[in-house]
Amino acid sequence: MEEKNIDDFFDTYIYSWLFSDIKICLDNGANFACASLICCGIDAIGGFLMGRDYGFTDFMKSYFPVRYLEHKEFKKIIRDGLVHEYFPKYKSAIGKGHSDFHLERVGSGLYIDTEVFFEDFKKAVKNYRAVLKVDKELQKKFELRYRKIFSEDNKAKLIYNPLDFAGRGSTVSAQRY
Repeated sequence: MEEKNIDDFFDTYIYSWLFSDIKICLDNGANFACASLICCGIDAIGGFLMGRDYGFTDFMKSYFPVRYLEHKEFKKIIRDGLVHEYFPKYKSAIGKGHSDFHLERVGSGLYIDTEVFFEDFKKAVKNYRAVLKVDKELQKKFELRYRKIFSEDNKAKLIYNPLDFAGRGSTVSAQRY
């Protein structure tokens, strides 16, 4: 796969769409939505890392700070709770502005500071992208996943150029209700 295609993918779908949507949530106090989007991003990029439909744990283990791995139940409590039920499990807390409590125990759950989580995610993506540029095996796995998502069928029906939405990325309209 050509490096330009990989660069275009990251520039459009990760740095423009995903990061912009996360930032909108972060700036507007939508902490559950912010953390959910980060978890979805970890899943998606983990899929590219592994060359398959999923890869949350693989991406976390490979590119996130070790303190996340100290919480073996992180995926179950935070990711699974948010993505499947919209609520973290075990009375966890999600907020921002308390970076010193990030990943600390809250009752039987965890506290997630969305600002720290987003910064850690951005660093993980940057580190993965740097390794992807030089690792041919990772490039093969990336291409497998890329081709599955961006087949001609999907391109015509599911994936759109962000410029089609007046330059606003994947979010056409952001309002508070």
